[in-house]
Amino acid sequence: MGKGNPESAGAVIAKDGDAFVADALSKQNKNQCDQLEIHWVASHDANGYKRFKLDMEKLGVPRIEYNGNLDEDLSLILDE
Repeated sequence: MGKGNPESAGAVIAKDGDAFVADALSKQNKNQCDQLEIHWVASHDANGYKRFKLDMEKLGVPRIEYNGNLDEDLSLILDE
């Protein structure tokens, strides 16, 4: 969901979603998602991107571990 949209968490809760990726989430929204077992990522949190990996593992989404230099590899990744 977009930046500065606090009601966006309500949408994933109302629609009974399984996963939610946002720019930022309030502590209350995080607690609600945890209580409802909704996987969430708040990209502006310190190391927030690491939750994405953990949630993908919990959801059984296949992935490949990346350990390269993103500045050098981004154009190749996007092409693929």
